[in-house]
Amino acid sequence: MKSKIKSESDISQTLEIDQASGRRKGLKRWLIVALLVVTTVITIVIWKRMENSNSVQYKIQEVVHGNLTVIVTATGTLQPTNKVDVGSELSGIIKSVEVDYNDRVKVGQVLAKLDTSKLEAQIAQAKAALESAKAKVLQAQATLSETRSKLLQLQRVWELSNKKVPSQSELDAAEAAFERAKADEASAKATVSQAQATLEAYETDLSK
Repeated sequence: MKSKIKSESDISQTLEIDQASGRRKGLKRWLIVALLVVTTVITIVIWKRMENSNSVQYKIQEVVHGNLTVIVTATGTLQPTNKVDVGSELSGIIKSVEVDYNDRVKVGQVLAKLDTSKLEAQIAQAKAALESAKAKVLQAQATLSETRSKLLQLQRVWELSNKKVPSQSELDAAEAAFERAKADEASAKATVSQAQATLEAYETDLSK
């Protein structure tokens, strides 16, 4: 009887050992399966990321009008795309410079001003010369009128006196004086024209 009980106890212990061994084997299988699943998931995630990083991505933007600003940062010497030599038709001393180095300028903008004091003095002198020339014209015209009247008077007397008075030399002198007066008037008028042209030239230079 005792031997039978002992045998049953051994069987029970053997069964418990087998069950524990089976549970350990099952746990190992689940651990292996779980490890494989995790490894597979990690591999898929890494592959997807690598695929996305190697793929070409495009950004779409609507086309609009605008100013394009390009900024270049470098060390060196700038060369202009267009170069214009600025000069003046007049010579003189620069009174003031209206722009600074590298300033942007517009068409028609004043860049510098010349000292016009000398030119203004020349204009004043030209005006005075013009007025003097006009006065000489008036004087020449008065002389011409006087010599004409004298010549006409002598010619009338000469005809009335039956060509006896005045003498021929007096008539010749009166005619010569009249011709000189005409020449003086023409010269005075030419001087006026020259003075007027000089004044206009100075005034044109001043307006530049």
